[in-house]
Amino acid sequence: MLSTQMSLRLMILWISLGCWQLHAWNLPNHHHHHHHHHHHHHHPSQHHSCTRRGFGETFVVVGTVLATTPALAVEETSAFDAVRRELYSTEGGIAYMQRCLEQDDFTALLDFTKTYDQVLRKGAMGQAKKSLLQEKEKATQYSNAVTFDLIGINRSSRPGKENASDAAKYLQELREDVQQFLELEGK
Repeated sequence: MLSTQMSLRLMILWISLGCWQLHAWNLPNHHHHHHHHHHHHHHPSQHHSCTRRGFGETFVVVGTVLATTPALAVEETSAFDAVRRELYSTEGGIAYMQRCLEQDDFTALLDFTKTYDQVLRKGAMGQAKKSLLQEKEKATQYSNAVTFDLIGINRSSRPGKENASDAAKYLQELREDVQQFLELEGK
């Protein structure tokens, strides 16, 4: 998954650079015709056609990459897969918080819980929720619960207020809320 994103980024970067270079090569000619009135008219149009060309190619590339990545072709499953990864993978956020807890690393927990709501609830769960037909309401309830669980972990990790057993309790509730959310898949 990561490698796909990386190669995609590199390709887009490469295209923009190519486009920019093209544009840069065209610049010297303009300086010779500085006294022409048309200078200002040609310049933007050239720039726009170049940008448009660049974007066109970018879309072609994106299309190719998407076509060759079956995982991305079916958006619903990939969105739910992302949520599953956060819950079950050793690389996921929940495993990370578990490790922080085991090491009594409340500073890391504090930092992580500040941004994790964006990643898990807004990002992964938000995307997954879009594919639901009947159960959007329920999904929203579990998403909101996730925010509360994260706030709970965050509160239990604050300097002078560190409470490992509370943090562990909220983390367990977070797991259960995400599990409930995953059961809505395809509904």
